[in-house]
Amino acid sequence: MVDRPLVSDWTADWDFYGRQYHDDAPAVWQELRDACPFARTERYGGAWVALRYEDVVAAAHDTSTFRSFHTSLEDDYSVNKADFPPLDLNPPEHGPFRRLLLPLFGPRAVEALRPRVEEICASLLDGLDGLDGRTEIDAALDYARHVPMSVTATMLGVPDADGDRFRGWVHDIVERPDRTATVAAALREAIGYFRSLVVARREDPGDDLISLLAHSELDGEPLADRRITSAAVIMMLASLDTVWTTLGAALLHLAEHPDDLRRLRDEPALLEGAVEEFLRFYAPAELSRCVATDVDFAGHRVRAGEHLLLSFPAANRDPAAFPDADRFIIDRAENRHLAFGVGIHRCIGSNVARMELAVALRAWIHRYPHFSIDPSRPVEMTEGGGIRGPRRVPVRIG
Repeated sequence: MVDRPLVSDWTADWDFYGRQYHDDAPAVWQELRDACPFARTERYGGAWVALRYEDVVAAAHDTSTFRSFHTSLEDDYSVNKADFPPLDLNPPEHGPFRRLLLPLFGPRAVEALRPRVEEICASLLDGLDGLDGRTEIDAALDYARHVPMSVTATMLGVPDADGDRFRGWVHDIVERPDRTATVAAALREAIGYFRSLVVARREDPGDDLISLLAHSELDGEPLADRRITSAAVIMMLASLDTVWTTLGAALLHLAEHPDDLRRLRDEPALLEGAVEEFLRFYAPAELSRCVATDVDFAGHRVRAGEHLLLSFPAANRDPAAFPDADRFIIDRAENRHLAFGVGIHRCIGSNVARMELAVALRAWIHRYPHFSIDPSRPVEMTEGGGIRGPRRVPVRIG
């Protein structure tokens, strides 16, 4: 890992992809919110960060000024010349491509997927029960990271056995704070993997995302292999780390807050709302936009060519938008959180993610109604990059 210069004044020099931020992000949000809620840094070639709920929403809706190209501040994918639709598409191209994907992400498709997710969770928990009756488990490594991989494998039509390869790519592309050539190498491998699947699905289609796109048209023309490949890559990146991280954070929270665990155990009807609060309070991802034209925004002159980081997690803790914003309230009544983003680029897989989280938490709590943090082993968090949350959550059962 490349050493990053430490931040001494977050209002003038912020670094949201470094370990220093990941270790104490809520304190950084508070400092910036009090002193400079729309702050600039010279890092990343010049960038701004929006932390207030209203600023994040306004920027996300202004797609003519704040354009979605590469959505990480440190992205340099020029070696691949690849965009990642629909996330990296802008109007008018964005809408038609996104609509192609809707059959796999609508309510009916999500409900059809639910039995498979229940089967995945039950199988994982059966495997844990079979480990010589052990009472020490890592809720993140042994459970949370496997659930979205198996679901994503089902939706992409790839072998679940390729999970370690997928997780390796996600780590190298999303979680590396130094953004070395490792990123480009991982992208090339992932693109090559999915390119071969596109060719195969054109000849022998299934009911997966790659097959759907391989036999779809835009403006009367078949989609190019490159466009389908890129869509598969972004689905892998967007669906694995975010659900894994949020599920791990939820299990960590319950292990550390026995009263909330008791309430979910005794009042199962609370679960759906609790999932929304886990998403609000532990939102793992921030995305950036490219500034297309000079603009006055949030009291500052923002120049064309600069970047704007939309801090959805910080917006979710904005006291102007959420009463007791820094408190986790398991039965919070109103919760218009931005964990999935907002505007035209709001996560197309949000309904799938919600269902995964609810099914996985319900299954875990049913199987392990009493669990707590294992104090003999450390909790470990991400070290940097575009995703922030737990990677190891050691718990004791019973």
